[in-house]
Amino acid sequence: MSIFYPFPLPTTGSIIFSQFINTVEHRQLVLNADEKRARLRDSLKRAKRAENPDILGVINAIEEYLPYLFTLMDGIETQAFEVINNQVPLFSWRLPMKAATSSKHIRVVEPPRVEVASFEYERGMTVLTYALAIIAFGEKTLKQSESTEKWKLMSNKLMQAESVLRYLAEQNVGLANNIANIPDLHPSTISGLITMVSGSLHLNIIYKSQAQGSASSSLLSRVSLYAAEKFGTASQLFSGSNHGGNGSNSNKKLLTNLLPNNGLSQWLKAARNFSIAYAEKYMADTSQQKGEVGLAIAYLQNAKEALNAVEDISKVYLQPMAGKLKSYIDESQTLFKAENDRIAFQPIPNSSEVEQNWPSGREVVPNQPTWVPPVSLLRVQNEYSSADSQEESNKPGREYF
Repeated sequence: MSIFYPFPLPTTGSIIFSQFINTVEHRQLVLNADEKRARLRDSLKRAKRAENPDILGVINAIEEYLPYLFTLMDGIETQAFEVINNQVPLFSWRLPMKAATSSKHIRVVEPPRVEVASFEYERGMTVLTYALAIIAFGEKTLKQSESTEKWKLMSNKLMQAESVLRYLAEQNVGLANNIANIPDLHPSTISGLITMVSGSLHLNIIYKSQAQGSASSSLLSRVSLYAAEKFGTASQLFSGSNHGGNGSNSNKKLLTNLLPNNGLSQWLKAARNFSIAYAEKYMADTSQQKGEVGLAIAYLQNAKEALNAVEDISKVYLQPMAGKLKSYIDESQTLFKAENDRIAFQPIPNSSEVEQNWPSGREVVPNQPTWVPPVSLLRVQNEYSSADSQEESNKPGREYF
């Protein structure tokens, strides 16, 4: 199973800032912004068309563009730049959350690009794309690398993306009046993505343990349950049923139809059940080691039911990890049943009794600090100018003899 849902990176339309912004002193800066924005657009377009997209190229293009975007916004706010005729550029983006996928085939049905005349919209979509690209790069490396460091890199990328998403959450980008109807930037959606990243960070620990065997079954069962909790909460946030805003009906309606029967809702369901199955597997191991063979058998039966609940989805999202987990469950059931029939003779609890024995989920990866955006180039230039002026004033005066 993928560590994170494979969101398609959005594409964006063309924008020429120099047609909208008037400045004599900083003309070259605006032209440079045009160049960086064009490169971002081209890199996203190429990534969309390529079988093996250059995700790192997309990340680099975003990182080069962001200082200019924040500079333009700063210049307009401080009136260092003049917006010609008060006409804000019409930014257009294809929203990744609107890209629906089939339950059996990962085929993207592309929605049209959404156009909004708002720098807040441009900032929100660029930063959101940045976070998704960072995760996509981690996933790509994880699949292609044989290095034992790949799990650490994936964790680092997820933490970096969480930091970026927290910036969007704290800025309340999606509450701006002119983009309040964009579901991808809605506070509940951003909260859902942050929660989903937290679940994926803990799912990554499970995968790493399966590959390297680096933690106890007792700890991993609690880590798995924590991941399951996060994936369930994320699904509620995306659907609006756990809305964290002002609770208005209009905001809830905005999110209600975001997830029905599409790939993201199915992935979240699969991820939750997959995490529960792993938790039950680890709890079975712990119980068997304590001599509680009957309870261990019940845990394994519950684990199998959790996997069977998403059998169709697992053919797309859970291979090959689901196959390995299912084989382990089958083998352990045979061994534990034989032990119970010949030695232990313990009763096997029913499903409800088993769930009462679940431990609480345990968070082992703390929340990440908020990403700090690049400083406006105008402010950097002003600092240099002030420093030069101060240096000049500190020079000794000319002496005449």
